[in-house]
Amino acid sequence: MEIGHVISGFKLVDKKRLDEANSNALLFEHVVTGARLLKLENDDDNKVFGIGFRTPPNDSTGVAHIVEHCVLSGSRKYKTKEPFMDMYKTSLQTFINAMTFPDKTIYPVASRNAADFRNLMDVYLDAVFYPIIGEKKEIFMQEGWHYELLGKEEPITYKGVVYNEMRGAMSTAEDQVQEFSNQALYPDSIYRFNSGGEPYDIPKLSYEDFVDFHKKYYHPSNSYIYLYGNGDTISELEYIETEYLSAFDRLEIDSSISAQPRFDEKRYCSFEYSTTDEVENTESDYLIYGVLTGDTLDGETRMMTEILKEALIDSDAAPIKRALIDAGIGEDVFSMGYSAKEIPFVIAAKNTSKDKIVEFENIIEESLKTLVEEGIDKKLLTSTLNRFEYNLREASGYHTRGIVYFIEAFNSWLYGQTPLNALSFNAMLEKLRSGIETGAYEDFVKNRILSNNHKTIVDVVPNKGLNELKDAEVVKELEEYKKSLSEAEIESLITENDNLIEMQLAEDSEEAKATIPKLSLSEINENLERVPREILELNGAKVLYNELFTAGINYASFLFDIGHITPEDIPYVALLSEMLGSMDTERRAYTDLASEIYIRTGGIRFGVNIFNDRVKDGVFYPKFMVSTKILGEDFSKAVELIEEISLETKLRDEKRFKEIVREIKSQIDMSIYNSGQAVTMARLKSYFDSSAAYSEKVSGIDFYFFIQDIEKNMAEDANVYIDKIVEVYKKVFNPNGLVMNIIGDRKAVDGFLKSAESFVKKLDKTAYEPANLNIVADPKNEGIKSSANVQYVSKGSPLKAIGYEYNGKMSVLSSFLSRGYLHNTIRAMGGAYGAGITINNRSIATYSYRDPNLVETIKAYDEMAEFLENMELSQEDLTGIIIGTMSAFDPPRTAVQKGAQDLRMYLENLKIEEVEKYMSEALSTKVEDIREYAKMIKSAMEENYLCVLGASDTISKNEELFDKTINLKK
Repeated sequence: MEIGHVISGFKLVDKKRLDEANSNALLFEHVVTGARLLKLENDDDNKVFGIGFRTPPNDSTGVAHIVEHCVLSGSRKYKTKEPFMDMYKTSLQTFINAMTFPDKTIYPVASRNAADFRNLMDVYLDAVFYPIIGEKKEIFMQEGWHYELLGKEEPITYKGVVYNEMRGAMSTAEDQVQEFSNQALYPDSIYRFNSGGEPYDIPKLSYEDFVDFHKKYYHPSNSYIYLYGNGDTISELEYIETEYLSAFDRLEIDSSISAQPRFDEKRYCSFEYSTTDEVENTESDYLIYGVLTGDTLDGETRMMTEILKEALIDSDAAPIKRALIDAGIGEDVFSMGYSAKEIPFVIAAKNTSKDKIVEFENIIEESLKTLVEEGIDKKLLTSTLNRFEYNLREASGYHTRGIVYFIEAFNSWLYGQTPLNALSFNAMLEKLRSGIETGAYEDFVKNRILSNNHKTIVDVVPNKGLNELKDAEVVKELEEYKKSLSEAEIESLITENDNLIEMQLAEDSEEAKATIPKLSLSEINENLERVPREILELNGAKVLYNELFTAGINYASFLFDIGHITPEDIPYVALLSEMLGSMDTERRAYTDLASEIYIRTGGIRFGVNIFNDRVKDGVFYPKFMVSTKILGEDFSKAVELIEEISLETKLRDEKRFKEIVREIKSQIDMSIYNSGQAVTMARLKSYFDSSAAYSEKVSGIDFYFFIQDIEKNMAEDANVYIDKIVEVYKKVFNPNGLVMNIIGDRKAVDGFLKSAESFVKKLDKTAYEPANLNIVADPKNEGIKSSANVQYVSKGSPLKAIGYEYNGKMSVLSSFLSRGYLHNTIRAMGGAYGAGITINNRSIATYSYRDPNLVETIKAYDEMAEFLENMELSQEDLTGIIIGTMSAFDPPRTAVQKGAQDLRMYLENLKIEEVEKYMSEALSTKVEDIREYAKMIKSAMEENYLCVLGASDTISKNEELFDKTINLKK
């Protein structure tokens, strides 16, 4: 292909070898419509298709987000209620999703099967260009919002998937603070709006404005099309042109994004965030310092901003964080990021007082001035740049590298530059590296931050019960609204709701189902990939080696057996894992250590991992895992640093200990609701499973309670906790039962073994008796009260206790229930963001996510068995479910993920032949097998293990459901 040539209506405008993505990049423009298309050609069989649109919001009604949900609910070709879910259920997809950003909406899919990939591409293209949203208001009502009224005497309420999703998303203080920061920094730009939707603004969106938004922006002239992998480019272009773009003309679409006018002088702003009565009001404020450093089209500015945020604010060696915490301003200090045309540099202090705002600003500015005058630590900058380089080269974040490149391309593509600018980082890294010596970072701080008039200093204070007051106002407004309706209008509203329910309950017709593309079972490869494994030995320890291509990065891990740590000491092991690498050692200060780690390695990680034996019932192996990665083959510096941290950390630093505890608590505060369904399921399993109970003590709500207790008591009892940490530290690094793992180039093996041998010889060889880890809690029905505006509801039971052994057919059952009955009942009809069920060799567990309901969700779980008994399911429809289940047995993995999975299989005594047996069982599933499992599901739900994390008032109103209710925050 030559530049300027036209292929199937696409003109090649640029081509380039993109070493960073190991791809040949081809950039096209569609001659007629102006649609842009990027293809990254390579030998990756995990092909990716994506299409995106620039979708600038003009308010906070969440219109872009609601359109994203709705276009996937039926189109010109695909006539079922939810083609997206049908493909999710029945295809071999390795990735399928849609995402709303502050200024764009994207629709990526991936598959390793060529026919499946073409099917997914067609479903998505038809969905975005030809949705039926203008014909079927019920789609908007279900996914966005609607007035719910089912009877004349009932109150009107708001309901909708996005409405409830955003009530959950905006539950946390940090999410609210992020929005306030945006409003302060971008007061005259689209970025002041919440593109996901401010819950109290969402009901302001009319159906007509929703339809118009799609008509305006979802046109090829405003589109960005992406292809990645080993698919035939010419065939792909021909398909997109013939089937879709040939039907469109070019339109002039104003989706431009104006720059935020710069301030003449810095501004001070104040906001209130909503919290609950259980949160203490003392020192609960947030302080924010923010500037805009430049345009994201300047890749060097974008990257330098990110490096400085990490180096100066977020890392253990960060001088601004250090200065603020030393001054007693904030229990935690962190940066805030945002995807926007103009780049923010934002510092936030959490749990402080607005009375300290002047001191907060002065300390930051004085610290920055000192850094400019004396120079930023070159080792700190080098280590931070190295860390970013590893992240860029690994394309981390998704199992599918092609998805990462699609998202990254928009950093230049969306704003009018070639996407190759955002994907070409080698030259930029070299320039940024040379800038460490030339003072470029100091100049940046001086000119882009200190001398920047576009600066905001913000305080955000808690208002207890603010959302409750808003909700009360909503109730009052809805009452007034109902009073204003005539009898005929009330009847019309009830009819509208009845029509919605009728749509939700209706089964897709055979004609509609026939429009969904299907694969056959014959297209399934039942032979799973064998990861090469060699078992070596070093001083009696097992060493697993996986020879895999890892693009020059080699990975190594030490797994120390901690089965001798007693149950009461288990949380201290998890706390120790957070402290190691973040405290002084005998050789250096922790700030120097943090820099040294990233100068010499791609990072050193400490953590507790649990491996469940697949042969011995109820047996599990807790391991303290130390992992590192390097560019090249010489592990000597990496192992030397691991040795220093593992054997020479100075744990008796009371001041640093307290700082780390506060940071851990802050990080859990910020993350717990983003994975509330996983948190709740994990706690549920701890009621009946010792392995899960162990996990709760190292990473679950029990660990959160443990950290809260320490934080409350450490002012007086810090040394009591430190003594215990020191005691545990001496027991963890023991060579008895040690396993090591290497993933990557064979040349790295000898170097690692030589370095590891020296380290292992220095370990304390004391033999310890195994601890009794039968730590399962008493059976519970537990309600956990929180500041969330929604619920996370989990119910389940142990599998063997109800008389069942795991069979691959159970994975088909879980797919069928999750993507069918539970999706329809809890998400589509109930308004939750998501719901499902998992079944493995140990347990059955249901979950709901950002769920407005509680009683109704539990009822849905309890009625699963009845649904199975009475279901109407053809073997043909079940075949689609079976195919969609295959990714559970053979998911896409990067090389390092393949090595990690092989290590897990080794430690858990799981043979790949066993996985293939499960896969074969799944492939042989019959309708009667699914129906027969009704008995199992009934038994599981009757065990009545229940865990709910949710809104305090909702749990209080339903206390009869629980044996026990507790507060998430003590």
